[in-house]
Amino acid sequence: MRLASGAALLAVAGIVAEGWTGRPKGIDLLRSGRARLGDAHAAGAPTPRAAIGRPQRIRNVVHAALPASPPSRYNFVVDVPRGGRLALAAGIPGRHQDGSAVEFRVSARNGGRYQTLVSRLVDPANRPAHRQWQPLEVDLSGHEGRNVEILLETTGYEDAGAPDRAFWGDPTITVEDEVPRPLVVVYLVDTLRADHLPLYGYSRDTAPELSRFAKDAVVFDQAIASSSWTKPSVASLFTSLVPRDHGCLQFYTPLDPGLTTLAERMRDHGYATGAVVANSLVLARNMQFDQGFSYFASPREPHRAANVVDDALAFLDARKGQPTFLYVHTMDAHTPYRPPPPFDARFRGAGEPAVPASEPSDYKQPRDRERIVAQYDGAVAYGDREFGRLLRGLRARGLYDQALVVFLADHGEEFLDHDGWVHGHALYDELVRVPLIVKYPGRREAGRRVARQVQLVDVLPTVLKSQGFAPPSGIAGRALDESFAERGEERIAVFESKYREHVVYGARTSEAKYVRHVYPESAERVFDLRGDPGERRGEPVGASALGAALKQAAEGAVSLGAFRHRVRADGEARYELRLRTAGWLEVLERTGLGSSERAEVTEGGQVLVLSLRPGPGRPREVEFLTRPHGVPVWIDGKKGARKLDAPEVRVAASGVQAKTLPFLFPEVEHVDGLFAPPTAPREGVSMWLVPSRGHAAPSLDAQDRAVLAALGYLK
Repeated sequence: MRLASGAALLAVAGIVAEGWTGRPKGIDLLRSGRARLGDAHAAGAPTPRAAIGRPQRIRNVVHAALPASPPSRYNFVVDVPRGGRLALAAGIPGRHQDGSAVEFRVSARNGGRYQTLVSRLVDPANRPAHRQWQPLEVDLSGHEGRNVEILLETTGYEDAGAPDRAFWGDPTITVEDEVPRPLVVVYLVDTLRADHLPLYGYSRDTAPELSRFAKDAVVFDQAIASSSWTKPSVASLFTSLVPRDHGCLQFYTPLDPGLTTLAERMRDHGYATGAVVANSLVLARNMQFDQGFSYFASPREPHRAANVVDDALAFLDARKGQPTFLYVHTMDAHTPYRPPPPFDARFRGAGEPAVPASEPSDYKQPRDRERIVAQYDGAVAYGDREFGRLLRGLRARGLYDQALVVFLADHGEEFLDHDGWVHGHALYDELVRVPLIVKYPGRREAGRRVARQVQLVDVLPTVLKSQGFAPPSGIAGRALDESFAERGEERIAVFESKYREHVVYGARTSEAKYVRHVYPESAERVFDLRGDPGERRGEPVGASALGAALKQAAEGAVSLGAFRHRVRADGEARYELRLRTAGWLEVLERTGLGSSERAEVTEGGQVLVLSLRPGPGRPREVEFLTRPHGVPVWIDGKKGARKLDAPEVRVAASGVQAKTLPFLFPEVEHVDGLFAPPTAPREGVSMWLVPSRGHAAPSLDAQDRAVLAALGYLK
């Protein structure tokens, strides 16, 4: 007999808690509290406690690390379980890879002398293979018992000016365990449309493995993402916050390090945390998506799902005996849709050529659509095979039955459904309605389908509740089991996108959807999703009370700009300026304005009127914020009695001059130094950006930019 939904989840929590009421046998030397650290020195000096476990990136792999610049010495005292093995990594970061080699050595002592167990000379200057983390595994046989001393040492050229030139990564004692430890796997397929899966009614058999998995799981028919592209959607997944509250909306806005992610919460509950991510935007330096992960890595080239799955299973093997949280992010369904054979031809007609390897948005003719969709479906099928291989790997390790496995996408894809390609530019259901299938521990509620609308922000509280932990307050999500009963008022889902020049936001229930396109299109519509599921016949907002309620919810959740705009007037003339936006403006700060000057927002919040009279050494500055994030801002005006000349308007430290008026303030990615004020006063008007919400001025290296441009994120 099936348990009631609330009782079922309590039973799940009880099973999980019962599974590891005893201490896990696996031991994270840096975080578990089960290893005592005695001697802790690097570069000949004591290692600050704050430096122990700090993330360290070498290429595209991040480990929780120990500074190991020679000479270094760390002495751990730990109870080594029977069959224990020490898994760790050794590495020299890129900024020091042209320097001298470092010898990494692991020794152990159990009552007698130290015995060297492994020694590795890491020499990236002469060995290209050493320009990444070097994995090490040490057999601790013969050293089982209490109060075993494990010694990590490095020797080599001593460079007093480089205390950060070598690191140990994530030292962990693993052990085979007859009692499976709690496991959570969140498996995300980037750019996967729900309606291109047979589980959701698609005619092509693109995902037989997922269909088999769904028999053990709960299928959610209407799962809604917080955005139609990766960064804001994954940020919402990681934080259970809507874009307004996490602020990670634009290409250059990182995930705020002041927020608490799901990985951090799981780590704080004693879980080993790892991620294998094929999306270079999530991986990119300074984007902060690695918060809370002790291991955060990209797969080997190419970034195929097969390599992602290999690395994910290897991570699980390196954390045997520990409760574990694993995030997997595959990329095969993303442009340019190039699945490997035989999947590249699975859905193409006989003799029909593949679409050339370029951005699908380059194809404007409907005749290209069928070939593009065929390759997309082939990529989905290839990814499905690899998801099935991951599940078989879990079964082979005895981990599947009691694991929580969440399968989902961050957003969908458009193939001319509404005259557009790819994603990010709109919020139609092919872009924000995503697959969500959840297998609970013990296969609880297997075979259930939920028609009620749920959201990706619900994943975080679902994971925590399934493991017996109380979800935090102040988040947007609710545990997914609350949707099983389908009673009470359905929550409104809000979503938002700022992608390239496109700014759009909206709100949705199972019955209706409100969408406002702010820029470059200007329109707002309400769709009856039951009578018009394809969203073909938009209606005026005032046509229904539900439309008005959705508009109110959408506007109440729309984001503030992640960057503030600052305008400065220098010289002795009087300036009458008019700044206009397609969204709303809010004045934050006025500097130096006298009683006869003004900074006033008019025309329903869309226009900022400035009357400024600077003097020698007395500039006037006004700082304002836009809403939604990323809406364009135009400036025009007068200097004295005449119209302002375009070259009198300049941008940031580089002093880029306006060519025409009204002048459209540029996107962040288009002007270098956009976050720096003018280096010296200039006669006229200057504009620049000021970081807010804890965001630093963005920076990407040439390699990151090249990879992200190839994926379509950068122009």
